[in-house]
Amino acid sequence: MWNGDRVLVRCLDEVDYVDPEDEEDLIRTRFFGIFLMTDEQVKESNRRQELFRKHVGTHQDYPRCGGTNSRVHPQSEWNKYYDEAKNWPDLEEEIMRKPPVAWYKS
Repeated sequence: MWNGDRVLVRCLDEVDYVDPEDEEDLIRTRFFGIFLMTDEQVKESNRRQELFRKHVGTHQDYPRCGGTNSRVHPQSEWNKYYDEAKNWPDLEEEIMRKPPVAWYKS
């Protein structure tokens, strides 16, 4: 969430440079873009995530989303997700067609 909206946050670039105080230390700076998602994109993202959770597992859930009971389903179930997923249009690409509403570096 960002300002009450669902967003996609993605690393857009990485820059490595030498620390001027310690020339043997390499510093990496990452630049992230924040992209707004439409209601339809949020719905599709949630549908895909639920299908993953149902057939592959909950091992990618974040603790703040109730992901403390992590498990992986038997591998024989995975194709029920991956066979469908290989035909999906790239949702991230669709979301990132519009310019980011904000960015930050870390």
